[in-house]
Amino acid sequence: MITLVHMCYIILRDTLINLTESWWLKRNKRALCTGGDNSTNEDTVEGRDQEGTKEGENLQDANLGIKGTQAWRLPVEVPDKDWLQDSAAEENRTSNEKTDVKFTEELFKSNPEVSTTFLVNLERTKEENKKEKEEERMAERKDEVARELVQRGEAILKMKVNRRNYTWREWYEDIDVLWANKWFNRSSELLQEGFVMVSNPYCFTLYLMEESRGLRTAKSYSLANHVITEFENWLRRQSTMGRSPQCEMTPHMKLQAVKIGMVGHANLFDPLCRVFHLVGPGNEFLTKHVEILLHKQQYKEAIHCATKLQLQKFFIFEEIAVPLILQDKVNMVESYIQGHRDLQIAMVQMIDSWCAQDFRMDDYVSESTVPYIKREKLKRRHLTKLAARLIKQYSLPPELCPNVNIHRNLGGLKFILYKNYIQGGLGTDNLDELIQQSVGDSPYLHEQLVDLLVGYNDMEAAAQWARRCNIPSERLPPGVAQAMERLAEQTAAGSSGGVGEESWEEEVEDVESRYHQMPLHMEFIELVGTEKGLDSCALRLLQPGTIVGLDAEWRPSFGNTLITQRVSIVQLAIKDKVYILDMISLVQNTEMGRLQHFFSSLLVSQDVIILGYGIDGDFQMLGRSYPFLREALSKRRRVIDLSHVATRVHKANPALLTFSAGDTTDDLAGGASAKSDAHGLSQLVQQCLGLPLAKTEQLSDWERRPLRKAQLLYASLDAYCLLEVYDVLTRRIKDAGIDIDFEAPATSKKGTSSGDKGKKDKKKKKGDGKGPRKPPSAPWSNTGSARSGSSPGKPASTPICPGELAVVCDTMLQGMGRQLRCCGVDVRILENTDDHDRAAEIARAEKRIILTCGMPYQTLRSQVGEGRCLCLDSGAGPRDQVLQVLQHFNVKVTQRDIFSRCQVCNGNRYLRIPAQEMQRASHRKQALLRERGISEGERAECGPGSSDANSAGAHLNERNDGNVLKDSDGGADVKAPVSRNKGGQDNGSSFPPSAAQVAGNQGLLGTKEVDPTSKRIVGQIRGSLNLEGAKEEEFATSLDGGSDGDEESALSYNPTCFYSEGKINMESVTIGTGVPLQIDVVPPGILTKVSEFFCCETCGKVFWEGRHFERVISQFADVLSDIEEGKAVGTVYSTTE
Repeated sequence: MITLVHMCYIILRDTLINLTESWWLKRNKRALCTGGDNSTNEDTVEGRDQEGTKEGENLQDANLGIKGTQAWRLPVEVPDKDWLQDSAAEENRTSNEKTDVKFTEELFKSNPEVSTTFLVNLERTKEENKKEKEEERMAERKDEVARELVQRGEAILKMKVNRRNYTWREWYEDIDVLWANKWFNRSSELLQEGFVMVSNPYCFTLYLMEESRGLRTAKSYSLANHVITEFENWLRRQSTMGRSPQCEMTPHMKLQAVKIGMVGHANLFDPLCRVFHLVGPGNEFLTKHVEILLHKQQYKEAIHCATKLQLQKFFIFEEIAVPLILQDKVNMVESYIQGHRDLQIAMVQMIDSWCAQDFRMDDYVSESTVPYIKREKLKRRHLTKLAARLIKQYSLPPELCPNVNIHRNLGGLKFILYKNYIQGGLGTDNLDELIQQSVGDSPYLHEQLVDLLVGYNDMEAAAQWARRCNIPSERLPPGVAQAMERLAEQTAAGSSGGVGEESWEEEVEDVESRYHQMPLHMEFIELVGTEKGLDSCALRLLQPGTIVGLDAEWRPSFGNTLITQRVSIVQLAIKDKVYILDMISLVQNTEMGRLQHFFSSLLVSQDVIILGYGIDGDFQMLGRSYPFLREALSKRRRVIDLSHVATRVHKANPALLTFSAGDTTDDLAGGASAKSDAHGLSQLVQQCLGLPLAKTEQLSDWERRPLRKAQLLYASLDAYCLLEVYDVLTRRIKDAGIDIDFEAPATSKKGTSSGDKGKKDKKKKKGDGKGPRKPPSAPWSNTGSARSGSSPGKPASTPICPGELAVVCDTMLQGMGRQLRCCGVDVRILENTDDHDRAAEIARAEKRIILTCGMPYQTLRSQVGEGRCLCLDSGAGPRDQVLQVLQHFNVKVTQRDIFSRCQVCNGNRYLRIPAQEMQRASHRKQALLRERGISEGERAECGPGSSDANSAGAHLNERNDGNVLKDSDGGADVKAPVSRNKGGQDNGSSFPPSAAQVAGNQGLLGTKEVDPTSKRIVGQIRGSLNLEGAKEEEFATSLDGGSDGDEESALSYNPTCFYSEGKINMESVTIGTGVPLQIDVVPPGILTKVSEFFCCETCGKVFWEGRHFERVISQFADVLSDIEEGKAVGTVYSTTE
């Protein structure tokens, strides 16, 4: 028990300390104010040993980051203010620390029941108080140094001395003091004076730059920049006056200038090149310096130096640029090849060679000696994007990249098949054209096409294209050869023709009944490709009062940026005629001035109204395709965008956008069925005219000539339907008595320009997910945003346990997969280097369900059975995705399921190990490492694990907040979270098997009532420290080790995992079948505080009890279903929180 004597001793000791420090503070301040007059007093500042004072001052200056001035030569008496380092005060602090240690020992001896956590928190509080006092002393010292600098600067300005005999060191000291006081004009004057007086101003400048304190910092403007700028200005003035420095520029000076430019800020190199003439003939010797940097593997510095010195012709591109490409520093390589077309071609061709099918990037990287390679940036999809961007940036011919073109065309081919088989939006002729355009003459693409068609279960189409592309039978997928034989028999028998004709007639009738049709006959559709036809078109369209529907079409690129897009046709529709301007033919057959005059007359006329839907995009594409039309497009006047009109009508009266023309239900059966597929203009047409538009030709090859009849009808209807919609909206608005200005420009949010809005929209779309893009829904749309067909069958009707659900997550759902594993689900997670098809292989081999999102869903669904692939919402966070999976499969998660699986390897077999045995294993592991000659420093560099089994936990010592259930995108590495209590103590990994076994440790999971003795000690210490307000509350929280909610929590844990009866092999520190035990990642302090550990038999990861279990329970409280004492676990946690 703590006696009254102890309490009095604590209070008296702290009071004496405060009085002693206050007395010394006042005494020394008084001595400073007298200016040293009281020289007889031994305790004054002047009475100390001057040499020791200077050493202490220089030591503190070094700690504050202040450059030492050596022996200061100014005749200024600056009083020594380093009274904080007084020996008497230091002795008092030392004796106080010894007393604190003695008091702690006596306290522990007299109170055995005091917990270790309490004493740790007590020591932490003392350290924090000591740190605060030290920070205050440092702040006071900085203020003293600042005042001293001002005094020294003023003394320099008042000096009347001849500086001609100054040494360079003395020049630097004066300039440095003026610069430190931010007296830039005075320092500039002193620099100009120095350049005149010294014999070699070039060497003098290099010396000042080398000595400047801010040279090696990241500051954009330091003393070194100031010196070189003033020297360059001085040289310019000397040149104007016809003078020049009488000194020779030596190679040594140039090399020294290069070295200074390399260690300084990036903006320091250019003025050095200008002043010391580092660029040009005669500087070839500088290549040796670049070669040395390359030999030291300082690739970034080497290419920066070679770029600034323009030494590109002296180096092979691969030796200087390839390492930086592997390290994902492409921007530096682009600066290196800027203006050198041969290097640009070499870089593009090299990247294209990396995209070849027979190139193995993993082998190439393994053989490379370049450090810090970014493997995730060396995938083919990243390399193809990089090559495509460089080709556009440097205007290179796409033929330089045949392999990149193949991969780009493969991506387009996949989208075409997805569009046809999943969305059903392509006609037969259109599909054949697009496929032929994508595959071309590439045998690789031919085989990929057949494989994709087999994946969509269209064996007949696969057989047709295999025969059409002459693919050898040995390279065909299983079943395609048999389908080719059946197709040949049908062709020989002539049966396929009749069936095809009948099917074609049924298809035409189905399209006419389900979609809106062109009311005009083909004879009223005119294709304009000559100057005569353009004049005839202008004569009809430029009549006063004419209303023209305008639309434009161009060839789709399917994401292939190497394809140059341009407007192919422009449709202009009036009531009784549709003109289709063949822009490709008109540009070739018509004078540019005539075509420009036609568009200018049409768009600028006050008597002609132009109708469009999203017409701004058409105008932008026209201006990008034909720059000579930009002026006419910018002066357009009477233009009506029906998408904006529909938005205003919807705001005024949504009922006006509902079709109710008296049609029967049978007549509109097709329209109703297609309602959910209609978007944009097609949806508006359906709301106004009853049926949507057929978009089967939207993705046609519009540059192919001649255009098919289906293309002409589609293009004509796209423009003509604008006239019909305009008439319907005008009539409905007039009948409803609503006043809406059709020609009013679209309103935007206040203070937001169109450019800013575009940037914001682009950023917003970037995070919407990686799935296939869908046409944007209009503000007046009635359709929902949920994807149809994304659920694999019906959800399970009967509840299942998490262990009964086995899934595989692709690379886009790594974060969600780890959180799902926290709930006890059997989860396989793909690595970043795995392809999406790897998920299908695992699903078939291990009978798992695929979890994916976005475009890979369509491909993966076709490779597994029905109901074996689930597409999640790509815009939702990982926690919401977990809830979606659990609800879909009707998984009932209980408290026992949380952390029943290893978060690193997905294993569910653990080995219970007592703390004593773990300590023995730790000592044995350290002994083994010492035998192998591995030092502690090498272990820190190499990571905690040295074997493959330990590689998963190699980053566990990195900073981690311990909460893997945050909405994050999920990193590439699988990291086991480390939970930390409120005091910052490492509580271990995320697996907490038993709370009752470690209930004696405060800060860990479990309940423990604070004993009255500890509470009394807390009160005594709080009173002795004289804490007030927020500090007192913070002190109380740190000593108590938790909140009231933690004291009320009474959670126990009984996981559903399997426990093994094995033991640790102390000879090799392994468990199970020779799996290395990852004992080196466990903090030494944990080994003495935790009574039992749990080790995964699969990977050797070590887990112990932690608060992370509570956080996971609280975040998934709404899905926990077990009942304890009549209350759901979720309810219990809602009260404890």
